[in-house]
Amino acid sequence: MVLTQVEICNEITPKPHVAFLASPGLGHITPLFELAIRLVTQHNFQVSFLVITTGATPAQNEYVNANKHPDLHIVDLPTADMSGLVSDDMTAVARLCVIVQESIRPLKSILSGLEGPKLKAVVIDIFCTGVTDLKSPTMVLTQVEICNEITPKPHVAFLASPGLGHITPLFELAIRLVTQHNFQVSFLVITTGATPAQNEYVNANKHPDLHIVDLPTADMSGLVSDDMTAVARLCVIVQESIRPLKSILSGLEGPKLKAVVIDIFCTGVFEACNDLSIPVYSFFTASAALFVFSLYLPTMDKEVEGEFVDLPEPVQVPGCHPIQIQDLLDQVRDRKIDEYKWYLFHVSRLHMTTGIFVNAWDDLEPVSLKAVKHEQFFMQIPTPPVYPIGPLTKQIEPVVTGHEEEIMAWLDKQPKDSVLFVALGSGGTLTSEQQTELAWGLELSHQRFIFVVRKPSDSALAAFFHAGSDSDDPKAYLPEGFVDRTNGVGLVVSSWAPQVAVLNHPSTGAFMSHCGWNSTLESLKHGVPMIGWPMYAEQRMNATILSKEVGVAVKMPVVGDDGETVIVRREEIERIVRAVMEGEEGKKIRSRAKELEASGQATLSHGGSSYETLTQVVESWKLSS
Repeated sequence: MVLTQVEICNEITPKPHVAFLASPGLGHITPLFELAIRLVTQHNFQVSFLVITTGATPAQNEYVNANKHPDLHIVDLPTADMSGLVSDDMTAVARLCVIVQESIRPLKSILSGLEGPKLKAVVIDIFCTGVTDLKSPTMVLTQVEICNEITPKPHVAFLASPGLGHITPLFELAIRLVTQHNFQVSFLVITTGATPAQNEYVNANKHPDLHIVDLPTADMSGLVSDDMTAVARLCVIVQESIRPLKSILSGLEGPKLKAVVIDIFCTGVFEACNDLSIPVYSFFTASAALFVFSLYLPTMDKEVEGEFVDLPEPVQVPGCHPIQIQDLLDQVRDRKIDEYKWYLFHVSRLHMTTGIFVNAWDDLEPVSLKAVKHEQFFMQIPTPPVYPIGPLTKQIEPVVTGHEEEIMAWLDKQPKDSVLFVALGSGGTLTSEQQTELAWGLELSHQRFIFVVRKPSDSALAAFFHAGSDSDDPKAYLPEGFVDRTNGVGLVVSSWAPQVAVLNHPSTGAFMSHCGWNSTLESLKHGVPMIGWPMYAEQRMNATILSKEVGVAVKMPVVGDDGETVIVRREEIERIVRAVMEGEEGKKIRSRAKELEASGQATLSHGGSSYETLTQVVESWKLSS
């Protein structure tokens, strides 16, 4: 009889025995469980894996019980009585620590009664140090240390089209993967058409596992012109920039890619990724309402003759609230232009993705998210799995420049909830006439304000490809004497302000916003109600949703009955500003914004819907070959 070394060892001595204990949550359990699997499969150990059942999620239970190795034994700890010990207002970590504390009270007898040889060690995570008064040798490993011991970090690539509105949510998701889920990320940046603000934002993060990869500048000679619409120009830039993508992805440092995550305008990656057998996920960075409309658009394109703007009734997306014709996004208001053809091209390819992330959560957009999951229409398209993971927004950045310090110092001197923050997006501009009326409306309202002023233009999108580059003196674009007359009550700043820091400041009471989705989520994440001033793209739709469905905004009447942009006069601006800052309507939308602030924090915390949804995808990536 020929015996291997392992078989001989089994004959002469029992397998070494180690116990594991992790706090609840897939983020804590996964690395310890993977180390346990490695011990039994590669080092011939017996493992008793102790599971805290109190607070366990279905995803955690499914993950732990999926492994059937004969030497890995799952031992469920008794459910702990948490009566009077936890409450809804506890933070996630505090709640977790109390659950662990109560769950391990019978641990000594449980360890003593385990089947098998005497324990060589107990391995715990950082929140289980309450076991260290036991006699068994105890090793405390952090999640990062365990993951580094057992396997290379999973590797994911990201690609976003140019523009802060597109890059920010993908970049924040990338940061979350490296900081919370122990991933390596290659973030591919399209340098052609990049703005100074975009470059500064992307390069400010120095995390060692987040690698910025600049794509070569594309030769756009003869391909773009000054009279092209913003989205058509953007799509051509992306198309040309990703031509060498296959070789770039193949040459990335690190393990083989688990996935590539793109935004809606980067669907040209499918061919290269298919050749490399890399799954593609789309991150739809606008609202869920626009997402479901976009899924419906190819059907509309086939069924509707003529222009959508000439339809006699609102657009009825299956299972959703009707969309008023005047609120249709710019890209579909004229089906003859390239911008429409490009948008239709990209949304028609969403079904080719492995899954779609959406920057929303159920409390914010319940109707649209329910429709995409349960309406027969979306199941028949077919729609890939949809993962609501919002609100992912830009983090509060340190105030570093004198300009930023001046703004924050001024806010520090103002009463709570007293300041209206006026900032119409990284790419938005007003006409000279409208900017003048807005300034007068602010002055007449007698409310405190911060007014971010840009050089006016007849194009609402004039700053899209120049965000962060305008530094002119704002006084030149405002009524004569305005800055002096409002001195002390208002603060005028040129072109750019630290938006997230301002929204987070307790003195900020409302936000006059273009209702771009990033700005909307930033406002709600900090409990700040809005005055909606939509400028371009899908912002009209957003402003209507926020005012009529969500109840966190008052919409400025900037859109006429036929969808045209109209001038809002100073008297109307004064009235709405007063109503939001002083009136009952303002109190109502402020209260609702505070509710969504709490809801947004909860959904991103351990056990929250968005956190667990992302964790589900992350775990599938880790397990994929």
